[in-house]
Amino acid sequence: MKLTNSFILLLHFVCCCFYSCSEKNKSTNTEVIMCNADQEIDINLMAPRKIFASPSGFFVFDTSKKNNFLILYSNKGDSLDSFGKIGDGPGELIMPICNQSNDRLIVSSINGEMYFVADAKGKITVESERKEYSKVFEGSNFIENIDTGVYLLSKTSEEQIQIHDFKTGVSRENSFYPFVVKDDISGYMVNNVLFESNYAYGMGHMFICYKHYPLTSIVDINDNITLQTIEADGNTQNTYSVNNGVVEFTDPTLFYTFSSYADQSFWALFQNSKREELKDNSIRSQIHRISLGQKNPIIYQLDRTIYNFTVSSDGKKIYALYFDKDSEPKICTYTIS
Repeated sequence: MKLTNSFILLLHFVCCCFYSCSEKNKSTNTEVIMCNADQEIDINLMAPRKIFASPSGFFVFDTSKKNNFLILYSNKGDSLDSFGKIGDGPGELIMPICNQSNDRLIVSSINGEMYFVADAKGKITVESERKEYSKVFEGSNFIENIDTGVYLLSKTSEEQIQIHDFKTGVSRENSFYPFVVKDDISGYMVNNVLFESNYAYGMGHMFICYKHYPLTSIVDINDNITLQTIEADGNTQNTYSVNNGVVEFTDPTLFYTFSSYADQSFWALFQNSKREELKDNSIRSQIHRISLGQKNPIIYQLDRTIYNFTVSSDGKKIYALYFDKDSEPKICTYTIS
């Protein structure tokens, strides 16, 4: 039986509609994949800061909730379990932060406590905990369990990165800057005001991307060298001035605002927009997938503005936090074919 040209075209169109992230456009150097959300998850959220993938679904980290600030949900949006209390009493955490390390979450507090939390078939289990490390955690905004059993932290200090071995108590520090730093700007200001680095760790390497500069780097923190650098196509370059020792921007553009690791790749949220535009869904976010040895990122062009995301361990599903038309936080998902 012969198929007419019109029927073949119709069949091709129907097949393409089965995939939410399947339309590919290739420029000279970069592959762009157009993505439309395939699921809106109806959850009553307060002020979620981060979202993390898990075997049962996903975690939502929300420190506006003093009790149960970490909640485990199924992929349908059912609440499965919760963890954490904010406060200065026994078993409570002060100003907790949360990051993902493989299938575990690391929840830490400035009062020196650190918990390794995992999803055990829909239940949150505390695999291990450490206490009385307040001097190590002070000023940290990123804590990661690296392969050697040493913990890596981003510090508000002259150095970007502190690697602390809890067994020996020995620390060492590294800095990786995207370009030559001006003499009138201290390392402290560079790390915390000018660039505000975002980090991810995987395959023995550190991924660093910058909020105020359209640049990502993969570095070897053991040998203290930069292995690869990719500069994104940013429409603007932020300008700054130093007044009385303080770095000041004039309405800066945000570039990379969050990063993650999954499926042997680093993933970074690229905004290329102003901070006030993060609630404007006419501004489309991108997620850049970058691997060591890859000259250009794979770009997932999303159908809306998101402000945080996570990727399933197999790299096939993106969970995203965004604001709806009423500025309420919501969750949607993207399937990557």
